[in-house]
Amino acid sequence: MAFDLRNALQRKEEYESARLTAFEFAETVRALKAMAADRALHPRPLLDAMVEQGLASALTMIARQAGQSADAVEGAFLRARARARADLIALHGDPSPVRLG
Repeated sequence: MAFDLRNALQRKEEYESARLTAFEFAETVRALKAMAADRALHPRPLLDAMVEQGLASALTMIARQAGQSADAVEGAFLRARARARADLIALHGDPSPVRLG
């Protein structure tokens, strides 16, 4: 039985892509939950809007409900996302793909 390098690389790519996508989703959800908590909003409608209509819709909902400008909410989201990323890295480790070499 010969080792199929192409097949192994494709499996690795699929695994890493799924893992990074899951990490990014968790990062976004944590950031939205943190923003909701900071503004005393319930996170469920925001998360529903993000899943059904996209992140921009959830950020627009935050801006509208909190009475803030879209730019202010976007800046706050970027900061919350950076904190969420740091928390997830501390909890689960760095999501960078493992190199084969």
